Amino acid sequence: GFVNCKLGALAAAAERDCFIGILDIFGFESFDTNGFEQLLINFANEKLQATFNQHVFAAEQELYAAEGIAWRSVRWPDNSETIGLIASKERGRAPGVLHLLDETSRLPNQTDADFNKRVHDAHGAATALRRPDPRARAAKFAVRHYAGEVTYNAAGFLDRNNGTVSAD
Repeated sequence: GFVNCKLGALAAAAERDCFIGILDIFGFESFDTNGFEQLLINFANEKLQATFNQHVFAAEQELYAAEGIAWRSVRWPDNSETIGLIASKERGRAPGVLHLLDETSRLPNQTDADFNKRVHDAHGAATALRRPDPRARAAKFAVRHYAGEVTYNAAGFLDRNNGTVSAD
């Protein structure tokens, strides 16, 4: 089409290879039933979104200020609380969901319900952790991601966390 022809002409004129790279940072997943794998996929996308925001917004604004370029401040959603909810291991903060999962996995006779209770107990005041319907609270937790809220079913989390990686 038109864009490819123009890019081709630019590449020929400059005598160098030109390309347009597109990064799909919106690989976010939310299904009727969300488990361990969806949590990991959505966490990876939270980190990608934070990196994207840092490079596109924060770094550019710092550069504009340093170079004295007139600009209008841009506000963007800060997803650091959600990232901390999932992966925090800092002293003085509640351990993140992944660290609670590791801890629970190492204790004898623990169940997915025990893990889920630890998540709710540790992050009861966190705005990134939403309370599912009281009837489902024993088996589920909900996370407010940058792309929306996802309710995770804790069933199978301990088994999947303890699973071995195949040699393939």
